[in-house]
Amino acid sequence: MGWWILVLAGLLAAGCQERRPPARSKPATFDFSFPRAPWRLQRRLWYRVLLQGRTAGWHRLEVFSDPARSTAFRVVQARTEVRLGLRGQDSLLVFEQRALVDRDGHLLRLYWSESEQARVTLAVQAGRRGDDWVVVRGAETVRLPLRREAVFPVSYARLFGKGVPRPGERRTFVTFDGGLGAYLEQTLVVGPRQRREGRELLSAQLLVKDGSREPVQMLLDDELVPWHLRLGLGRLRLAFARQAGPPPEPAEAVDLSSLESVPFTPPWQHVERVERVLYRVEGLPENFAAGNLVGPGQRLRGHPGPSTFLVEVQRLSPPGRVPRNFPVPAEVARYLRASTMLPLAKPDLQRAAAGALGGTADAWQAARALRRFVSREIDSRRRLAFVPADQVLAGGYGDCAEQSILLAALLRVAGIPARAVLGLVWRRGAFWKHMWVEAWLAGAWYPLDPAQERDSIDVRWIRLGWLPLGPGGDWQQRRQLLAAFASGLKVEVVEFQQGG
Repeated sequence: MGWWILVLAGLLAAGCQERRPPARSKPATFDFSFPRAPWRLQRRLWYRVLLQGRTAGWHRLEVFSDPARSTAFRVVQARTEVRLGLRGQDSLLVFEQRALVDRDGHLLRLYWSESEQARVTLAVQAGRRGDDWVVVRGAETVRLPLRREAVFPVSYARLFGKGVPRPGERRTFVTFDGGLGAYLEQTLVVGPRQRREGRELLSAQLLVKDGSREPVQMLLDDELVPWHLRLGLGRLRLAFARQAGPPPEPAEAVDLSSLESVPFTPPWQHVERVERVLYRVEGLPENFAAGNLVGPGQRLRGHPGPSTFLVEVQRLSPPGRVPRNFPVPAEVARYLRASTMLPLAKPDLQRAAAGALGGTADAWQAARALRRFVSREIDSRRRLAFVPADQVLAGGYGDCAEQSILLAALLRVAGIPARAVLGLVWRRGAFWKHMWVEAWLAGAWYPLDPAQERDSIDVRWIRLGWLPLGPGGDWQQRRQLLAAFASGLKVEVVEFQQGG
């Protein structure tokens, strides 16, 4: 069930599939195919998937053994279907995982995929080769050193041996997450027994060492197989509950539109005349890094409470002439790199960037040309699956997240450092959770918003932080922004200044 963080990210238009920085390798020659055998079904478990307390779909877990090898190897298959509604649009997300494990639960091979409306949007294959894991995501191949053997815990009983764990006991293990393409070191902490649904179940908490995920609360049966688990991010709540058989299809998708907006009534009549606003933003996570709120046209003016910040936003003027060949300092060069979400070497992306730029010699005019290209060519329709830039270009549609991913990729292809930004934008009587792009032009960052067709921003935009899209282990940064997006935010105006 390790896909859940991707669901939360997709729901909030804020997720990205990323991993710790791996070493590049040559194209894989490893055979990822699963061995053929008359696999015998050992166990099948069904879970209801609940979002905000309502049934949104189901999760099926199946364990197969190879009778010819006396269960020396097992194949574990999992499939999750979730139906969601956002802004009147219903979508079906499907997550599938297939793993080959040995008798001790060590993971040998893995296939993971994510689909939306029956179209695969992300596929990952991984397998052991010597002292490395070889991971293939589309055309990208990377190696991850096997510092510790990864396990695939269908049951947590193997972590404790034959004994029954006591409250307070804990076991640490390493697993491999197909959705993130990364190792995760996790710790299972055993709690007291609880009586639920006529059963004595063992409570437990699953923690991730690097803090990339919220703790998962679990109830385990006598074989230490999850009976119920729940987790959350801000106001978003997700749970899995075991049941006897396949649940019926939910009558309707669970509508999460209320998580996308923050009610706000402006004190001005004509926003075009407002030059500066001091906002009071409440409800951010208690450990939210104040530096996230500092960016182009925006500065932090105060921090009166653990979840409250005073943010000043002003209308931003575009830069002057900037030559295309400006030098890029080392600390900014990371925003020129390729990644799975930004496959800069794809011919379609390179052709699109070259066609939009023509012979433009000025970097700011080049950035504007690329923004106009994305706004013109990409139809603003909601996608729940978070797809790479080349798929956004090929599909021709996507909301603010996909348009920002594509624009960031095209800017990097053009040699202009770019990063995605999450925040709020005021329109239609509310602040909406939103994503746009910042481009670095010879000394400063400048915002571009392809979804709003804007080459600069004003007091209607509130920046919450940058979202990692390239190589790097910025787990805490991503988690903070996802938590901020899912929090119950409140925005008020402390003061504002109008122009002439």
